[in-house]
Amino acid sequence: MHIKGFFKKTIGISIILMMTILHSACDKTKEPINFGHKFWDFFAQADISEMDNYFSTKIFIPRGSVLLDKKWGLNPSGDLMTGITIDRKNLLNGYNAILNKIGIQKWKTIFSSVNTDKITFKKVDTNNHNYYIGAKRNDIIMMVPTGKGDDRLAFVLSLNPENRWNINMASIIIASTAYY
Repeated sequence: MHIKGFFKKTIGISIILMMTILHSACDKTKEPINFGHKFWDFFAQADISEMDNYFSTKIFIPRGSVLLDKKWGLNPSGDLMTGITIDRKNLLNGYNAILNKIGIQKWKTIFSSVNTDKITFKKVDTNNHNYYIGAKRNDIIMMVPTGKGDDRLAFVLSLNPENRWNINMASIIIASTAYY
C-alpha cells in the first residue's frame, strides 16, 4: 500500500509537471501574438508614446512601403524601390507626420475598424532576404489587412537580446503603389 501510494503521487506529480511544461510551451507560441495585438491597440488609437515601447532601436522599412514616400520625412530620396533602416525616433516622427496630414480622428476611424481576427501571424520567410532584410529564423510577420483590397500593414516581430519581443520592420502597403 505504501508503494502504491508512492506511485500514485509520482504519476500525479509527473502529469502536473507535463501539463505545466505544455502550458508554458503554448504560452510561448502566443507571446508574439499577444505582443502584436497589444501593439495594435496602441497603433489603432494613435498612441505614439505607447507605440515607442514596441519598436526596436532600428527599424527596417522595405521597398514598396508608403512610409518611404518623401512627404513623411523618413526617406530624403523618396525612392520607393529601396528599403531603408531608420531609428525608432525617426519612425515615430514619420507616424506623427501621417497623423498631422490625415488627422487623428481619421487615423482612429481607419485603424480601429480593422477586424483583429483577420490579423495574421506567421514565421518570416528568411529565404526572401531581398524583402525581409535582417529577418532572423524565428521572427514573426504580423499582417494587418486595412481595406477592402490588398492594402495592409506589415510588422516583423523579433526577440531582442533580452529575449523580449519588439518590432524591427514596419511597412504600409497600398496595393496600387506597391513595388515588390
